[in-house]
Amino acid sequence: TAKTDPEGENLTLTCLLTCAKECEENFNLTWSGSSQEGWQGKLLNVNNTLISELLFPVWPVSSDEITCSVYREGSLMASKSWHSVKSLQTRSWVLALRLCILIGAAAVGFCTFMMWKHNNNAET
Repeated sequence: TAKTDPEGENLTLTCLLTCAKECEENFNLTWSGSSQEGWQGKLLNVNNTLISELLFPVWPVSSDEITCSVYREGSLMASKSWHSVKSLQTRSWVLALRLCILIGAAAVGFCTFMMWKHNNNAET
């Protein structure tokens, strides 16, 4: 799961592995991503559930994806990836900025044309 605090300043990713009876010691939950700077995590074993939490002050800028993987005796059993919405927001802002520049250029061109037409009509 992924959740942010009410202020939107911290992001917590939680990876759970629930075992049928008891989680053996040969299970391992690991986190991976392109940059692991500032990652703070904790691993808990509660009853028959392994819980791995990862806390970020904000979504890491250098990584668009973070993955929690479950290993048993060194073999990958399952994984879940979270994608940053920030990269989508950045693309949207770039597109919106380009659209605004295009509209602004069209408005300047139209105003220039209208002034030229007005001056030509005044001369005739």
